[in-house]
This record gives sequence, C-alpha cells and structure tokens, in this order.
Amino acid sequence: MVLNCPKRFITIFNPKFQTPLSRFIFQNVKYDKILVMPTHELSIVELEAQASQEIVKAFPTLDDFRKKITQLGELILESQPPISNDKIEESDLVCRNLFYRLMTDIFAISRLAFTGYSLQAATLASSSFESAFVIMYVGANNANAKKWSENPSLTHSPLKIKEYIREVMECEGLVEQKLIDETNKFYKIYQQMCGAKHANVHIQGHFQQRTIEDETRLEYGADSEPRSIWLSAWTLTNFFILFLLSSRAFTASHVIQPKQSELLTNINDLLTQSQQLTTDVNNYATQKSIENNFPFVLET
Repeated sequence: MVLNCPKRFITIFNPKFQTPLSRFIFQNVKYDKILVMPTHELSIVELEAQASQEIVKAFPTLDDFRKKITQLGELILESQPPISNDKIEESDLVCRNLFYRLMTDIFAISRLAFTGYSLQAATLASSSFESAFVIMYVGANNANAKKWSENPSLTHSPLKIKEYIREVMECEGLVEQKLIDETNKFYKIYQQMCGAKHANVHIQGHFQQRTIEDETRLEYGADSEPRSIWLSAWTLTNFFILFLLSSRAFTASHVIQPKQSELLTNINDLLTQSQQLTTDVNNYATQKSIENNFPFVLET
C-alpha cells in the first residue's frame, strides 16, 4: 500500500503523539512512503534557546541595535507633552497612535525573530510596514490624517500601500525614474513580507523542513536552520530601518526645538549605522549559500 504523498517525505511517527489508531496503522500496514511527522528531540523552550544562540552568534550587533532604537523611541515619546483631546492636532494624534504601535512592535517582532520564529516575525513586520508609511504619509498634514482617522472601512485602508509609498517618495522630492525606483524598492520589501504572511509556496516551501541524507523531515516550532536565522536578521534589519524613517518623520513634524535637532541627529546616525546590518545580512546569505528569496534590502 502506498500513501499518496511527495516521494521526498520519509520519516517515522513520534511515539509521544501516537493514538491507538495511528499505532495500529504503523504496526500493521506497510507504507512505501510515510508523510513526515514531527520528531523533535528538544522541547520548544530548548529549540527557542538554540535559535536565539544561533542568531546572536551570527549577528552579534543586532540586539544592541534593537536596544538603541528602543531607547530612541523612548526619547521621542518623552519629548511629547500631554495634550488634551480637544487641543491636539489630528496629525499629531494619528502619528502618536501609530508610533506607540511601532514601539510595541519592536518588542513583538524582536521576540519572534530572536527565538526562531522568522516567518512569524516577517508576518508581523508586514503590518508594521504600513504603520510606518502612514506616519511618513501623515507627518504634519491634518488632511491626510483625517483620511486615516475617518476611514469608514474595517477591511481596507484609505490608500493602497504602494500609494502611501509613492506619496512619501514624492514628498521627499523624488521625481521621474528615481521616484519609480524607490517606490518599487520599498514595495518589493512589503510584498516579500506579505509572502511570508500568506505562506506563499516560494517562501513557505523552504521552511519548517530539514533534509537528512535523502530524507526530508517537516518540523514545527522554533527554527535554527541558517535560512531561518537569515530571514530573522533580514526582517529585523528592514523593520529597524523603517522604524528610523518613520521616527524621523514623526520627530520633524511633532517634536519642538531644541529636542528636535538632537533627535534628528541621533536618527541619522543610526540610519548610517544600519548600513552595516544590511551588509552583514547579505554576507551571511553568501557564506551559507542560501538561495536568496529576499534579495532586496532597504538602503538609506
């Protein structure tokens, strides 16, 4: 009897998860091929610790950079005096709302990425991507803020994400081919994050599996394989850069002097430092001979 499944999937049932029925089938029916079942020898906590060790070893400066942008975000928030709802500008309210969301996302995405959940980190980062660009799109523009805050739809944003990106690039003064190139570059990053979110076969098909000799085993839980370590670093690097870009827009629009100048200098310094993270991510992909499904890394 042959089970109808891909030929490359061969493994055994994990006794810990056998039911009386599965035990009977395994003992009494001979399959030429058996679909992979999880056979972890480590607990989930141990797998997460293993993944954490691997990403810290591969990218020793990544967590320090996370701490720097977290401290930056806290300084920006501390610069915001309390304002009553009847006096705050619409643009300030919208940007504060979304900036607090991004601050929380730092912790959530980092927790996922540093414990071996690279696909899940990229999934959440796709949401953060839109929040960051809405902050940049709104800035100090109350009319744009109203488009966001008065959106009547629960399932659709006022603009498509590519429209947000293009509007922001135009406000940066980009024109003609440079405008098209920069818009497409950022949009490609977003599409790739969404590919992880939607379990696109070109992404999902390379994760949650391990090949031993001629057998391929599907696995769940924290992943410390080089491809997953690389995707975690790629996601964090792009998220950190987006956070800095949105921080710059928020600071320029809603922080007053003298704190504004100090914060903008800090932000620009961190954007320069982030270029090394980009280099490290690309170098790791080359060193590990990773088939690079995510070749576009944000540049500043």
